[in-house]
Amino acid sequence: MAYSVAADIAKYLDSAAVIALADDDADGVADTTVLTEAIAAADAEIDGYLGSHYSTPLSSVPVIIRRMSAKLAIYNLYLRRPEAEMPGKWEAEVKDVRRMLDLIARGTMQLGLAASGGETGDAVETARTVDEATLTIENLTGF
Repeated sequence: MAYSVAADIAKYLDSAAVIALADDDADGVADTTVLTEAIAAADAEIDGYLGSHYSTPLSSVPVIIRRMSAKLAIYNLYLRRPEAEMPGKWEAEVKDVRRMLDLIARGTMQLGLAASGGETGDAVETARTVDEATLTIENLTGF
């Protein structure tokens, strides 16, 4: 499952810009394959950051990840068209997205999802290795 879809990209770019960046066959319509590939590349980048703390791909996609995916996909679309000048806004957006992804990778920022191999981001780790409440002959001696 992709983290974002074409409709998410359309929230950030007008249709003329989407067509200009993703219409490879010049039919006046953004090519689905181009959009899908840009989103897949964005999602792979996101998974690279999240993989240290979460099982990827995510089965439940938080809104923040959906937005990050769409923004990285737009960046990827601009990279495909060197003749199209990338607005400084998108370079700044991608810088912010990657900064947040780095915080997630370092464990400084959490998504509130179950961490890989663990419970949730709110789980507490203890040093206790034995369940001391279990009654055995050994721990009942003397009573």
